[in-house]
Amino acid sequence: MTNLKEKTDKLQEWARKQYEIAGAIRGHKSVNHHLALVMTEVAEAIEADRRDKRSEDAEFKKAIAQNAAGSEDSYFNACYRDYIKGTVEEEFADIALRILDLAWLCFGEKMQWYNSQHLYLPYYCRLFTEKAQYLVKRILDAGYFGLSDSLKFMYLWAEEMGIDLDFHIEQKLRFNAIDAQHPANNKKY
Repeated sequence: MTNLKEKTDKLQEWARKQYEIAGAIRGHKSVNHHLALVMTEVAEAIEADRRDKRSEDAEFKKAIAQNAAGSEDSYFNACYRDYIKGTVEEEFADIALRILDLAWLCFGEKMQWYNSQHLYLPYYCRLFTEKAQYLVKRILDAGYFGLSDSLKFMYLWAEEMGIDLDFHIEQKLRFNAIDAQHPANNKKY
């Protein structure tokens, strides 16, 4: 993605949706709480990479397409668990959604997605873990620029790895919304 400004409406919609899903279940928490949750998602992405867990997008899309109704929630979640759950792609979507959740908490509809023309993957961040550390550093600067740049960094990193981040965010939002309907599946926070 080259220009976050073009995606403002979609990002705002995702931020609102994520905040509503998480807030309705777990209650609204502090900024530090949300920062910690972003960092746990970064740690989970590192772990997925260490285990070389990648999603099977083509198989997921094929399985969903084979379902005549195409919208049955239990079938969708079963496919999600089989082909996407616990992968680098899912964790990238989780990181992006946590950043959006934090942005909504801090700024609501006033969030401006700053378009840094000079943001890039730093040359000294070659390893997955180095990129993860750089991301956490950006997130901790949790103003407009920090959150916006963190999200743009996620898109650059995903692109470098051949991950369609928009696709995975949309699938994760659907999975979370379905899962939220079943209290037994929910975490404490």
